[in-house]
Amino acid sequence: MSPPAGWIHLADQCLLRVHGGDTERYLNGQLSNHLPDPSTSLAACITTHKGKLQAVVQVARMGDAFLLDAPAALAEELRARLERYIISDDVELEDATTQYALFHCFPASPRTLSIPAAYHYTSNRFGPVGLDLLIHRSQLAATTAALLAIAPMLVPQTIEDIRIYHGIARWGSELDDTILPPEAGLDRYAIDYHKGCYVGQEIISRIRSVGKVNRSLRLLLSHETLCDGTELFASSGPVGHVTSVAQSFHLDKAVALGYVKRGCAEPGTQLEARHGDRSISIIVQPLDFFHS
Repeated sequence: MSPPAGWIHLADQCLLRVHGGDTERYLNGQLSNHLPDPSTSLAACITTHKGKLQAVVQVARMGDAFLLDAPAALAEELRARLERYIISDDVELEDATTQYALFHCFPASPRTLSIPAAYHYTSNRFGPVGLDLLIHRSQLAATTAALLAIAPMLVPQTIEDIRIYHGIARWGSELDDTILPPEAGLDRYAIDYHKGCYVGQEIISRIRSVGKVNRSLRLLLSHETLCDGTELFASSGPVGHVTSVAQSFHLDKAVALGYVKRGCAEPGTQLEARHGDRSISIIVQPLDFFHS
């Protein structure tokens, strides 16, 4: 699914500025991905020492500092988690949510790059490459007007459809503190297996070497509309559930995301969902099915 030209104000993200002389060393010890170059925003996992998720953040440079953005619901927990590992480091955490606002645009074009912003970052936070604009909050009205002169504002459901078609997990739908990052396909874009040690790395690297997780996030295709939370069945019994459903159709097929148990997660596996007495046939596909 190619995204339509448009933009969205990411008003539901908390923004955390991390700065100080030890910031790069400190963040490398906390994040599952490498630190980005100045023009890019990258996804990264923050995990427990047992490899379970505590947050998935977007990371970008702000000069000598770094910006982490995450769902606002994680603001307090994320800050407490990061502060716990600042011992004698020259690192400070600053809530930047009241100082800055964040927009995301499709596509990352010369026209969107020409809009004044404190920082521009290419980003694939929803799957396809787009452009993040970090602006001072005093410029919120002017930036909104400038974006409207270029393209329409995208409704949240359009953004939801885009990220589902691209197999991007979202906190509160596919992600919570019970998830191991590889289960959700986060190793495709939020984990660098070649970087230095970070909290939880040993477990995540072991999963890669063994190559097995008990469940996997998969793209689910059906000829009938599905619902969030619908249980999935194989002949052996229940094997998973639907987590997110796209509202648009592709090739006359309904598209959803869901977790499927090991043994039933191979591409092409046929499952069924049940609504009362009615059975709906579902085909399991990899997360990059539409883009492989």
